[in-house]
Amino acid sequence: MQTKRYTIIFAGLDQELFSENRLSEIWEREADAVYLESGIYISASLDISYFICGKIRKCDLGGLSASFVSLKDPLGAETEEQFYSALLEVVRRVRKKLDNPYMGVSAEMIEFYYFVSV
Repeated sequence: MQTKRYTIIFAGLDQELFSENRLSEIWEREADAVYLESGIYISASLDISYFICGKIRKCDLGGLSASFVSLKDPLGAETEEQFYSALLEVVRRVRKKLDNPYMGVSAEMIEFYYFVSV
């Protein structure tokens, strides 16, 4: 089935403030709030990495990076526009909680299959 995969990257995070647990708690809290308002839940997977951008060139975005990946359920009742609107609201709220860090969003159409049971 075709669906969209969104990758949201927040870079230059303070690793003293934002652990993996803290980042996942922030996403979940904001996704819960958007769900209560819209009926659309934006689930995501979280990957932590380090962004290297070159202190020699005075780049201050280096350090902890959080990548949230969210897929629209191809069988979900919401339209692509409704899903995207809910996703952007979660992202806006999460970014605010992270003190407005550098952020990038990518979207790509993918083939996605999932199996509930074997």
